[in-house]
Amino acid sequence: MARWEVFAAHAAHYILYLLAIIIPLLGWAMESVNPYGLPTMYFNWFQWPDITWLTNSPDKNAYFDFFKIAHRYAAYVITIIICLHASAALKHHFINRDDVLTRMLPLLYKRTKR
Repeated sequence: MARWEVFAAHAAHYILYLLAIIIPLLGWAMESVNPYGLPTMYFNWFQWPDITWLTNSPDKNAYFDFFKIAHRYAAYVITIIICLHASAALKHHFINRDDVLTRMLPLLYKRTKR
């Protein structure tokens, strides 16, 4: 692979890991300042505690709007990164005909001795 492809793959991995942590935290913060006062439920199993310092803030609506927009756009970004990453893996498999995709799928990868 070219150096830029290796860099792009590593950058995509780091961004995916970062967004996988940030998106739920943004959602939690958004629900903590929910102007409707609804409780945050964890898959309808139990009530999740709100973030106290956000819940007690005087301007909940401004925080709610900010976290809602940030949560939405972070979800858009992770969707785009996932699509690009999957497309790149398929490009390597079907166009370049290298073993990038099969290395990710252990059942298809046949290791060769070096």
